[in-house]
Amino acid sequence: MNPLALLGAWRWLAYAAIALAAVLAVRWEYSRVDQRGYDRADAAWRLQIAQDAAAAQETARLREQAARRREGELVEISRKVEVNYAQTKQRAASEAAAAGDELAALRSVLDDRAQADAGRLGAGGAACPDPAASGRADAARTERQLLGLCAATAVGLAQEADRLEGKLTALQEWVRQMLAPGK
Repeated sequence: MNPLALLGAWRWLAYAAIALAAVLAVRWEYSRVDQRGYDRADAAWRLQIAQDAAAAQETARLREQAARRREGELVEISRKVEVNYAQTKQRAASEAAAAGDELAALRSVLDDRAQADAGRLGAGGAACPDPAASGRADAARTERQLLGLCAATAVGLAQEADRLEGKLTALQEWVRQMLAPGK
């Protein structure tokens, strides 16, 4: 005998419907659990992204503050170097003026000496009867000219040395400040 004939067709349909409903319920529950897991993972991922973005913004803010602070320090260093250079330049100019004054005084002394020698040789440039005195006068004149030329050259060299010293000092100070440890 056929077992299906005993139960009837409607019972098998009812059992199939119950089994299908059970399978669908279990599948629906699994999809809900999967969705909750996905939602939790998505929320954790979004939270991590937000935390990373906040950390990146904070790092950028701190770096910008440090860069601004360093820029301010460099501006202050540059200002100090400029002030030091201006002071050095001014000092060199005053020293050059003093050297020029000393040169003028030296030339004045030499001119006075030349006039005194001319007075001894004779009034109005008259020829000296003593040829040795005339030779001494020529030697003295040559000596004065050489001394004057040497003094002018020395003043020029001193001015150039002062100018270069000022530039070198300013450059060294700037480099020292830029390469200072901890900056």
